[in-house]
Amino acid sequence: MKSLFRIYRRYIFSAIWIAGVVICVNLIVFLSVQAVIHSWNEESGSSVLRSQLNRVAAALAPDGEGQMSLGADGEAALVEAEAQFAFLLSDDGTRIWGWKLPEGIQEHYTVGEVASFSRWYLLDYPVRVWNCEQGLLVVANSRESVAKYSVEYSRSTVQNVPFFILAVLGANLLLILFLAVLSGYRLYEGLRPIAYGLDRLVDGRRVAVPENGIARDLARKLNQVSRILEVQRQNLNQRDTARTEWISGVSHDIRTPLSMVMGYADSLENDAALPEEARKEAGIIREQSLKIKTLIEDLNLTSKLEYHMQP
Repeated sequence: MKSLFRIYRRYIFSAIWIAGVVICVNLIVFLSVQAVIHSWNEESGSSVLRSQLNRVAAALAPDGEGQMSLGADGEAALVEAEAQFAFLLSDDGTRIWGWKLPEGIQEHYTVGEVASFSRWYLLDYPVRVWNCEQGLLVVANSRESVAKYSVEYSRSTVQNVPFFILAVLGANLLLILFLAVLSGYRLYEGLRPIAYGLDRLVDGRRVAVPENGIARDLARKLNQVSRILEVQRQNLNQRDTARTEWISGVSHDIRTPLSMVMGYADSLENDAALPEEARKEAGIIREQSLKIKTLIEDLNLTSKLEYHMQP
């Protein structure tokens, strides 16, 4: 059972280590992606857009009649920016220039209307505003290009963000620890019957482990091994019993004629009418027969003791 506890402990430590590595990697990847996205937005988005708006503003100039007109470079900048339309407002909100204006664009906008579409949308178009020397430049992109959201946080909430992050990380670590312990306990519960069955198998006892849980395949194989060993044990017992009975029967069959041989040899040895040489040979026959009898008795006793039978 100690080995089972060691497996359980190593499983928990491995799960905790893996979870920690995964969290660190995810955190590093998340921060890296955020940094790349922010850098891309700053460099590719805002900087390029500012450059394009500056080109448009620089290309706006009054013509001979005093009307605002856009040069070729400015129009190229609008095309590069994928603008849908653009217009210029004077300081009092009057539209003094326009480019590809859709229906619904007003001739005059109040300060409140300018503030509204600057932050949100104008006719469902996301717009960018640029304060230039000629006035307020408004450039609209396609309706599906940009999504605008208003997100506001109190200062206390922002100040508590580090503590919130630490709390979330702590909760995640506790959750991971709980899941690791729970998973390890399930593994332990699944392997405990296997260890119990192995202990019984080592002791030579029959094993019947429940075939369910995560270790059901091992339990099924362990039960199969137990049944095979039980059959082999029964076959060995039957063979040993048959061998012992055979030896006992043979010993009994030999002892009967051997006793007769010993009796006749003893009579001949003690017969005074026989020559001395014949009497000696009869004595030798009796002694050797006695040795054979002793060997048969020892063989019978050894066989019974070897196979745990009563002598």
